[in-house]
Amino acid sequence: MRIKLTQDHFSVTFIALLVLCAVLSSPACAYLPIEPYISNIEPQSGPVGTSVTLSGMNFGMGEFAIENSSLYFSGRKVEQSEITYWSNDKITFNVPTINAILLFPSEPMETEIYVIVNDVKSNSVWFLLTAEDNIPPEIEHDPIIRNAKLGESIPIEAIVTDHIKVGSVLLHYRDVNGFLYTIPMSNLLDGKYMAEIPGQEREGAVRYMIEARDFSGNITRTDYYAVRIIAYGFFTPASHKVMPNIVPVIE
Repeated sequence: MRIKLTQDHFSVTFIALLVLCAVLSSPACAYLPIEPYISNIEPQSGPVGTSVTLSGMNFGMGEFAIENSSLYFSGRKVEQSEITYWSNDKITFNVPTINAILLFPSEPMETEIYVIVNDVKSNSVWFLLTAEDNIPPEIEHDPIIRNAKLGESIPIEAIVTDHIKVGSVLLHYRDVNGFLYTIPMSNLLDGKYMAEIPGQEREGAVRYMIEARDFSGNITRTDYYAVRIIAYGFFTPASHKVMPNIVPVIE
């Protein structure tokens, strides 16, 4: 008879068993009948081919992990070729093609995901399978029309949204010496991204552009905007929304 443990007891028991396995260094530890648990799925939606990461515990250990563990998506066992990473607390896989209906669903479909380790099934999490994503993110940015002071950093902010999920937001800028740099923009809150252009050591002009990419690889870029660097300056922001079909070429 297997005793059902609470999550707290479960965690303590699992840690104790890990310590025991570390001491014994026994391959048999991979066969311990401990219930796997999925705590998070990221992202929670996307089309076929989307890279999905499951976080949790007890997915299997060492070289025996995949041999004695299976991942199921919409009732189908995910092949090893579709799994890109597997550890005891994280699994990364690409959403597989189940059949023609799931490859091009007419509307979003909830699909069940779970793990089986040594014949013990985990809890289920749900992934919203969507049609092929060809819609780029949108960037809303107030271009900085200003004269920046020598040595003063220039904060760049933008609101970036995507109908599924934003993958990354980058700031490309060319300094007063003509050198091109790329830095990631941080997601502060609710899609508001920010990065700073370092202060310049001489007068001239800094040009910058924002690039947003979603998890399907769709890209949106703003125009290049110029900031003049002099001994004093002031801000005069103006609203500007970049629609997804506007993709200027990076110079």
